[in-house]
Amino acid sequence: MIKKKIFLIGNFSFLKSNSMNNYSLLYKNTLKKKLNIRLIRPSKIMTNLNINNKNILKWFGYVDNYILFGFKLLLLIKKTDIVHICNHSNSIFYPFIRSKNILITCHDLINIKRAINVRNNNYPKLSLTGHIYQYLIVYFLKKFKKIICVSKNTQNELIKYLNIKKKNTEVIYNSIDINFIKNKKNFIAKSDFKYFLHVGNNNFYKNKLGLINIFYELLKYKKFSNHKLILAGKKNSIELDYLIKKLFLKKKVINIISPSFSKLSKLYLDAEALIFPSHEEGFGIPLIEAQYFGCLVITSNKMPMKEILKKSCIYISPNNFFQSAKLIKKNYFKKKRLINLGIKNSNNFNIKKISNQYLKLYNQF
Repeated sequence: MIKKKIFLIGNFSFLKSNSMNNYSLLYKNTLKKKLNIRLIRPSKIMTNLNINNKNILKWFGYVDNYILFGFKLLLLIKKTDIVHICNHSNSIFYPFIRSKNILITCHDLINIKRAINVRNNNYPKLSLTGHIYQYLIVYFLKKFKKIICVSKNTQNELIKYLNIKKKNTEVIYNSIDINFIKNKKNFIAKSDFKYFLHVGNNNFYKNKLGLINIFYELLKYKKFSNHKLILAGKKNSIELDYLIKKLFLKKKVINIISPSFSKLSKLYLDAEALIFPSHEEGFGIPLIEAQYFGCLVITSNKMPMKEILKKSCIYISPNNFFQSAKLIKKNYFKKKRLINLGIKNSNNFNIKKISNQYLKLYNQF
């Protein structure tokens, strides 16, 4: 039997979007035994020039990503059956591949909603070029006949805000990376101190400033007074470090930059709980990663967190720091039961199960 040829289009490495790159790599590696699958992404050409001006470098990045790679696609797609764009921000590639069987994954509408003024008033405003970019994304996204949504919440927002027809969408949840599954058996929890954990970047919707304030309130309870907070992911922003210093938390907050799968696995295993107070998410992969390792999850009482976790966590109000700390203290006695529910919940996002959904979808073309 001849294997179908699939091109996965990943993100430009210049954009440094780790989660999007991990997404495309994950399904390439999982499905390669059943499909003739190839991951392609834009190459650095103009951005490899010795340019120190960040603004010029940014525009050179656009040239590499949307012009030079676009013409490369015109040649490459002649050799494939299906093209799957792994990030909705690359819907702009549509004109180069419209003659093929194409589908695209939409992770969230967070920046799109900022462009169409459906957003939290506290969110930073987009620049003029940011608005134009998001409108182009929407314009081409609407042309796809099959859009994969990583949550029902993303699907509902596509229908509500962009008037996408439901029949043109399909929900396939994100899954736990195979690298974590390999690591789970190799570690025993043995931290020298108790700590809460947060995993994520510095994007505004991650609510890291709110996290610091919630942690500050938690320390007022005797039960949590000796706990620390580990921020795993990006280097702290200047604004975040200022707040940590202002609240005299420098000895309490630890920043671990770009931890490996091995290191992150150990952090999940050792943590007292993952605190994830995001204002919005497309899915929130750290939620199920934490549950897979038997780590209690504390998160916002919002979608899609409630969709993904159901009753397997402690919910908080991310903008009410005092109330959030109070809810954590009040419900902490449920920890063991919630951990067990969380482990069971994480099984719903098994890599084999999710990969089979993609395989079934590809076979429809």
